[in-house]
Amino acid sequence: MACVDFVPVQRGPAGDIDRVGLIKRATPFPDQPLLWCHLGGRIRRSETVAEALARRASTLRRGQLDLPDNTYAPHALMEFFPDPRNGEFGVDPRKHAVSVCYAVSMAKWKSPLVAG
Repeated sequence: MACVDFVPVQRGPAGDIDRVGLIKRATPFPDQPLLWCHLGGRIRRSETVAEALARRASTLRRGQLDLPDNTYAPHALMEFFPDPRNGEFGVDPRKHAVSVCYAVSMAKWKSPLVAG
């Protein structure tokens, strides 16, 4: 399953990251029912990565995002397998997914929305 994920970030005057935006999501793990996660989701059939990123970002109503012009240079590539593996892989028994991940600047940051 192809996915696109992003983390909204706000930078301070020196260019350092001052804030990051995460959401709490339900997990299939009984000992960790909620985890802090980056935002995003599946890429639809015939949808480009840029289109999927814009669609997923449009659901965020907490500020204005500066989406990347070049989606061919993600900040990370993550792999999630349905079974544990050796290495730096995520585990999600519900699916096998590969996700391109971006840090996306958020210029106008509204007060945080806390939900769980």
